[in-house]
Amino acid sequence: MWSNRRRKRNAELAAVAAAVAASKKKTAGVGLPFALDLVSAVVAAAGTLRAIRDDAGAGARVRAFVKRKTSSKKKKKKEEEEEEEEAKDASGLETIVLRARGIELHVSPFGATVTRLLVPDKRGRADDVVLGYDALARYDASEDRPYFGAVVGRCANRIADASFSVDGATFDALKKNNGNNCLHGGGVGFDRKWWTVDALLPADVEAGLGMGVRMSYVSRDGEEGFPGTATVSATYRVVDGGEWRTEFRATTTKPTPMNLAQHSYFNLRGHDAGVSVDEHEVRIRASGYTPVDPETMIPLGSVAPTTGAFDLRDWTAIGARPPPGGYDHNFALDGYAQVNGRSALFLAAEVRERVTGRRMEVWCDQPGVQFYAGNFVDARGTGKGGATYGKRGGLCLETQHFPDAVNQPNFRTCVLRPGETYSHSMTHKFFAE
Repeated sequence: MWSNRRRKRNAELAAVAAAVAASKKKTAGVGLPFALDLVSAVVAAAGTLRAIRDDAGAGARVRAFVKRKTSSKKKKKKEEEEEEEEAKDASGLETIVLRARGIELHVSPFGATVTRLLVPDKRGRADDVVLGYDALARYDASEDRPYFGAVVGRCANRIADASFSVDGATFDALKKNNGNNCLHGGGVGFDRKWWTVDALLPADVEAGLGMGVRMSYVSRDGEEGFPGTATVSATYRVVDGGEWRTEFRATTTKPTPMNLAQHSYFNLRGHDAGVSVDEHEVRIRASGYTPVDPETMIPLGSVAPTTGAFDLRDWTAIGARPPPGGYDHNFALDGYAQVNGRSALFLAAEVRERVTGRRMEVWCDQPGVQFYAGNFVDARGTGKGGATYGKRGGLCLETQHFPDAVNQPNFRTCVLRPGETYSHSMTHKFFAE
């Protein structure tokens, strides 16, 4: 084991040395401040190189990072195209690995997708607890994709009739990809876009912070029928003790609905355990939920008390008493209290699994959480490592604005305007007991 680690570390150091050598050639004849900026970039890349699982992918990212720092405006477009091609390795996912004590997170710039999440059980064994695929082609499916691990947007969840109005203007050219509705941003939403890796964030041992990555995507005016050019970012960071932190930010040039969500599917037994989440227990801190039309799944415009199957304020097994069709509903979170345009992080939901002893807490600053129990996960295709996922093979807890809020006058607005910054933070905490 130790010799394998030593060989891996030597390979990483060799990759860094190659990057530094390349940087010397790049900086010949440039001004000192510019050269120092480049060297700092290479040092930052070296400090986080161990976060990269695939050595070839690591080299591509270091080359791309150096290239961005030294390219002229005339060459920028061409080099960006070259970088995009470099990013498409054998699997197509170009995975970045973030590690801290008690957690390991794998992230792809394609869709800002979480492809693997390893956390220990009560015996100390680490398992991958999120559903996913091994190759890009499966994530990029045009029909009936489950959005495994992706950031969905520009507007997560459903927009009724794929149409909305803002300030008297009607926008009715959204993609209808869920019956008559627009779901998760349309046919080619943020989950099917290549995001730019803006920064690899080094670990801070003294602060207990593990590694992180910040990615961004620019959604042009009219993309998927939405108004305004939206600039969005997603930052993932792992923290000692089993924490995964996520921060979304966005701005726009025109009023537009903005509602980003992280769409990971969790199975705390392990993604390849071959069991459903029916025996997982959930607890959602919500005394209200938004009833929906059972045919369209569009909210009826009100918040109803959580009674019967929807009262999940105490630990409840997912398979114990689900509503007809299973859980796929938005819960109005009790902890949400907006002050000066922001809400502090609060505990929204918890999940526990008794065999492994794993427990997950979801903290957020949003008014709602979509609890989806994986009712439509298709077992026909294989997942990572040949695993087979079936109905209720994983569960989602998507913190968010209420569904169809852009069309619902009784819901808090999700419209983002020029000069404003959309902000959405969440933390997943993992324990074994």
